[in-house]
Amino acid sequence: MEIKGKIALAAIRMAAGMMLISTRAAIALGTIACQGGVESYWIGSIAPDFKLNNLGGQNVSLNSFGGKLVFLNFWSSTSSTCIKDRPVFQELSETWLDRNDVALLTINIGEEPETVKDFMESKKYTFPVLLDTQFEVASSFGVKYMPTSILIGEDREVKLNTIGEFKSVAAIEKQIAGFLN
Repeated sequence: MEIKGKIALAAIRMAAGMMLISTRAAIALGTIACQGGVESYWIGSIAPDFKLNNLGGQNVSLNSFGGKLVFLNFWSSTSSTCIKDRPVFQELSETWLDRNDVALLTINIGEEPETVKDFMESKKYTFPVLLDTQFEVASSFGVKYMPTSILIGEDREVKLNTIGEFKSVAAIEKQIAGFLN
């Protein structure tokens, strides 16, 4: 094989190796973003207070849940991943209904109230929904992917920050078990 052929073959092998490395990196990042990776940079931070309207038009603040763990879930009805785990949040809401130590708040991001109401009614969901139509609260929590779930302690410290869908109530409770009373 002449020198030009050897150089071309080496260049092809190097390009193929670079493509393989890039593909593996993209798969790893995609898996973390879409399958429940944990972001650690917010853990230990003090959660910012917020006030949002619920679907009934009442103003709800994070501070109003003092003394409880608060499980926030940021979502949108336009995200297929979020739509898949809404039944889990309906079941979780029903399971936690009588608990005094933990509260569930789902925060819809960027949608109009009527759109969210229509979605909830069409699926017969009753879990609590707050409306972050301008992405203000999502931005203050550094939310980049949906769904994102954040557990806030009684002291307002962020305990967990998880990206991705949950397959079951048991999966949520397993993840937060160490923080529940």
